[in-house]
Amino acid sequence: MIAIAGLAAAVIGGVGSFLLARSGGETTPVASAAVLQQRAAAARQATPAKAAPATKPTPKAAKAAKAAQAKPAAKAAPEAKEPKPTVAPNGFPLSLAAALNRHEVVVVSLATPGGRVDELALAEARAGAKAAGSGFVLLDALDELEGGALARLIGVRKTPVLLVYANPDRLVLTIDGYVDADTVAQAAENAAP
Repeated sequence: MIAIAGLAAAVIGGVGSFLLARSGGETTPVASAAVLQQRAAAARQATPAKAAPATKPTPKAAKAAKAAQAKPAAKAAPEAKEPKPTVAPNGFPLSLAAALNRHEVVVVSLATPGGRVDELALAEARAGAKAAGSGFVLLDALDELEGGALARLIGVRKTPVLLVYANPDRLVLTIDGYVDADTVAQAAENAAP
């Protein structure tokens, strides 16, 4: 590249000298050095660069290239998944909405895990729902996306709470505090259409 630039500068310098000599010593405008450099750069760009001669790879390099091709392509990072919704369009937790799709009546125990009275109320609600042949859903009041969402929806302030729903999504009964299994079964049977 440097040799081509030097050759171009020499040719241009020679042409300039020739023109001065022909004019008989008259001064004629000659291209400035900047113009000459631009022309030389244009000539370099117009001349295609010679490709370097191909060399045969060494046996070690050939093995490395084969090994790289043999390796499976790295797995693409999994696409970020959108979080699954935990609340149905009607504002119910998905577990309650699913239970209402399977049963005409659903008993819901909204409780706080670990609370002594809550645990007793939960056991009675489950037994009463089973005796009535209705669906049963336990919702953790501390889970903001499940029980907490329903508690806010219906205005529950403390647990345990027994809720009885009938299809499609009608709240039939709300009882605060502990409720025995017989009362739960009777409430579920009364809610049936």
